[in-house]
Amino acid sequence: MECTGTLRFSFSSAAEAKKAEKALGKGGPETERSRVCISIKGKELAVEVSAKDSVALRAAVNSLLRHMSVVESLSGVKDD
Repeated sequence: MECTGTLRFSFSSAAEAKKAEKALGKGGPETERSRVCISIKGKELAVEVSAKDSVALRAAVNSLLRHMSVVESLSGVKDD
């Protein structure tokens, strides 16, 4: 059974959304059982997750949420 879900994150600016996308990498964490696709529309970052089963979907979403927690905690750090 294929399972899918979309996480949407709003940022203060499009530049912040782009930084978050860059921090997540090409498509975020992927495994044999799950795929991740990231897109940006203005200030919003959308992360689409699809997985072979609900357990893999939950694991991928949890991983993405941990990654986004780190991104959020670093958002105040200045670039060099």
